Amino acid sequence: MAFPTCACACCREFERNANVAAARALMQQGLRHCRKDEGLWGEYLRMELLYVARLRARREVLGLPNPGEQACPMEKATWVRDWACPTH
Repeated sequence: MAFPTCACACCREFERNANVAAARALMQQGLRHCRKDEGLWGEYLRMELLYVARLRARREVLGLPNPGEQACPMEKATWVRDWACPTH
């Protein structure tokens, strides 16, 4: 599988079909065949970073904290929520 074929198939799966599992599998297959292709590794990194950005955006829309953000440790303790987390 050549770089352009793999990259195009991966792009189609990831961006058009929103199927990150299939896109990742295609990209990894291409990387197994072209281990030293820096452009392909760059595309793989770009795809993974775009996926993380989409996950973070989705969590923000849903009102969920993103990993790495400090959540209130007493979030589930409703009887002390106002005292422990004055922002609620």
